[in-house]
Order: sequence, then structure tokens, then C-alpha cells
Amino acid sequence: MKIRFVLLTAITGLCGASIASASDVVLIPEAEPVAYVRICDLYGQGFFYLPGTETCLKIGGYYRYEVSATGNDLDGYFNYARFAPTFSVKSETELGTLTGYVEAEMDWYADGGTSSRLLYSYVELNGFLVGLTKTPYARFLDSAGPTLFEGRYAYNQGGEISYTYDNNNGFTAIVAAIDNEASSDWETNAEAGARYKRDDFTLGAIAGYDGVAKSWGARATVRFKVPNTQLNVGLHGFYSSPDGETGDYTILDPVYERTEWSGLIGVSAELTPKVALSGTAQYFDTDAWEFSGDLELTPVQGLAVTPEVIYNTASEDWSGVLRFEHKF
Repeated sequence: MKIRFVLLTAITGLCGASIASASDVVLIPEAEPVAYVRICDLYGQGFFYLPGTETCLKIGGYYRYEVSATGNDLDGYFNYARFAPTFSVKSETELGTLTGYVEAEMDWYADGGTSSRLLYSYVELNGFLVGLTKTPYARFLDSAGPTLFEGRYAYNQGGEISYTYDNNNGFTAIVAAIDNEASSDWETNAEAGARYKRDDFTLGAIAGYDGVAKSWGARATVRFKVPNTQLNVGLHGFYSSPDGETGDYTILDPVYERTEWSGLIGVSAELTPKVALSGTAQYFDTDAWEFSGDLELTPVQGLAVTPEVIYNTASEDWSGVLRFEHKF
């Protein structure tokens, strides 16, 4: 009897304690589901969907630090740093892929100065492009020489309205109207070019007319890979009309003398997956030559360390550059 009484008392106490404890329980609200970022593989690596939309965004760019020296004595040096972020936005519409692209450059110089500029800011839809870019004359056939110093020819940047035709079988053509910074009186520049590219072979040409200087220029390119080797070769010809004023398509030699025509050869080879060698030689009709050569080292993916030397016969000056660049 006493044992039964003790057990009943204990059970009653435990029940009471349980009831009291239940009244003190803190209810934790159920966590809301997390909206994870979705990968967008429609446009290549690096794109992701903006949450709640069907718009894809890619953030990229590079960091750079460079040390350079110029002159026969090379008794001094100059250095600068750059951060260049890029933003690419793409989405599908009833008229095709809508693209927006922005690239900015923010520089620091060893003398304490800083600068920034907008290099690209444009929208593109179904072959039509409107905005700020490197003009087709500079970008359509890509850079000339494979070295950091790619050669001397007309390089322009400005507001652009252009149309690019692509037959999706290697042939591409472009026509463009380019703002001329020297005038706002409808004296725009005009550019037109065509290119055929298949595998490791490229053939193309483009011409530009300066509406203010009334002068024009043209460039032609042939690129190919030597069969059964790692050797890539580029042959480039440049022409700058002698008529009119010095304009956006004028070629200047290493001592800034006006040149009517120039030829350039660029050669590069991947010696190993982490070491590449490049060289550029350019001749001007002023009987001047300019040479550049570099060795690109890639110790880890995304990081390039490139020493380069440059020499020209016009002033017999040497230049040297050491660049560290991290692309992301």
C-alpha cells in the first residue's frame, strides 16, 4: 500500500510539472524559404538570374598593377594601378536577346593622381547597338599585335549607332555612325567592315571616314594558326589618307610623324599551359620600325604576370613594362 501511494504521488507530480512546463514553451516561427540564386547558362559561364526575374547578370573585370620605364638610360620608373569592373545584363525578348554592357576604368598613379572613365556603356538588340564603345575600327578585327603594346594605328572611342549582320556561318559585317568629339554639327564619322572567321582562321577589313578632318583610314587582317604547332600568326596592314587634316584615322610613327601606310606582324605561342611568348614588329613608310616582345606567365588561373620590352628605330628608345593582372 505504501509503495502504491508513493508511485501515485510521483506520477501526479511529474504530470503537474509537465503541464507547467508546456505553458512556458516559446514557439519558434517556421523559417521562410530562402530564394537561392539560380545559375543562368543561356549565355555562357558566370551569368546568374536576378531573383524574381528572367534577366541574367554577369559581374566581371580585372585588377592591374603596372611598372614601366622609358628611355635609353631607364634610370627612372613609373607605376599605376587600375580597377576595371564590368557588368553584362542579358534577357530574351520577342525581338531577340537584349544586352546591356558597362565597363569602367579607375586608375591611380604614382604621383598621387587619380582618374576614372567610362569605357563602355551600351545596349544591343538584334544586331543594333547604341551607346558608348571602342569603335568598330578598334574592336571589330580585335587588337593588332598579341603583345601588351599592340602597335600603332587609329584607336577611337565614342558614341555609336551601329548594325552588325551575322549569317551564323562565319561571315559578319558592320556599319556604324560614330560621334566626332571635334564637332557636334552632324559631322560624324562613318565606319564599315566585313570579316570571315572559321576555326583558327580570320580574314577581315574595315574602313573609317573622319567627317571633321575629311580624312580616312583602313585596316586589313589575316590571322591563322600554323598547323600542328602552337604558333599563332597575325598579318595586318594599315592605311591613312594623306589628304585632309590629322584626324581619328591618322597613323603616327614612334616619333609622331604622319604615316600613310604601315604593316605589322604578330606572333604568339603557348609554350606550356602557364607560359606564353609573344612578339610584334611594325614597319612605317617613314622607314621606322617598332618591336615589342613579352613573356606571359600564369602561375594560377586568372592571374597573369607579363614582362615586356619595346624598341623603336626612329628615336632608338627602349621601354620596359612589368604588368600584374587578375581577371575575374
